[in-house]
Amino acid sequence: MSNIIKLQYISTINTNKKELWNSICTFQQLNDELLPVLKMTSPPKYNCIRFENFPIKSYVFVSAILLFRVIPIDRYYVRLMRVIPDSGFVEISKSIFTKKWIHIRKLEESSNCCTIIDKLEVVPRCIVFKPLIWLLIKSVFFTRHENLKSRFAIYP
Repeated sequence: MSNIIKLQYISTINTNKKELWNSICTFQQLNDELLPVLKMTSPPKYNCIRFENFPIKSYVFVSAILLFRVIPIDRYYVRLMRVIPDSGFVEISKSIFTKKWIHIRKLEESSNCCTIIDKLEVVPRCIVFKPLIWLLIKSVFFTRHENLKSRFAIYP
């Protein structure tokens, strides 16, 4: 049995690529995607800094991952490897429970909307935690995509 978790999430969002990027490119906005399931802490100076202005290829800070905003469940070492404004990023981070967390986010423009693609490759530190980590990632990314779709929903 492989120790690697591979998942992909694709959603169509009712906005253009630039507007979507402008709504997902800070740590505060990341937390808007994660709520109500998770919250990630960050030093105050990083809350509103755009990802393209983060230091690249080095661990920027350690974030506590809080379940339901209060219960600490992990410590996450944040590291962006590449950021392409209006198009996405590549993140290779780690945590107490994961040896490696690779998250590739791409935005693709199409007529009158934008497709967001999140590809994840996660290596748990202990195979025993693999099912729990898989379940958490699955529920968190489902929530993230639903939050983005509802934020840009067009209601009659």
